Amino acid sequence: MNLIFKILILIYSFISFLERKVFVKNIKKDDLVLDVGSGDKPFWRADVIVDKYIKDDQQRHSGAMVYDKRKLFVKADVEELPFKNKVFDFVFCSHLLEHVENPDKAILELTRVSKRGYIEVPNGIVDLLKPFPPHLWFCDYKDGVLTFMQKEKKKNFF
Repeated sequence: MNLIFKILILIYSFISFLERKVFVKNIKKDDLVLDVGSGDKPFWRADVIVDKYIKDDQQRHSGAMVYDKRKLFVKADVEELPFKNKVFDFVFCSHLLEHVENPDKAILELTRVSKRGYIEVPNGIVDLLKPFPPHLWFCDYKDGVLTFMQKEKKKNFF
């Protein structure tokens, strides 16, 4: 029974991944799509990619930046996007907000430049069980509300 349960979890996880990252239902064929902070995993449907870091940095699991020559790349900070209001039809922001100093400012910018979108953050419980040091926030999504709780900064006594 344990093996069947594990297989069901894998199938559910795979289907969930496809729904979130591949078959996004509310993106139309002619929509202008912005991907913010994709780093080493750019959103396949994006027309424009925004990232703060051009070179490798410690916040990417693979350590590499991926460039797609078919897309426009813009070096910018999510807290100060260089675009006009509602210029994009859809914004995709996955696993970025837990890294930024001011997620509230970032969310305001995402909603300012786009008509609709998708935000994904890691579950705070997972981050407690398997910490990723570059994450500044524990995140939670409950009853339609995304919340951020700042991680305690480690003190250096030496």
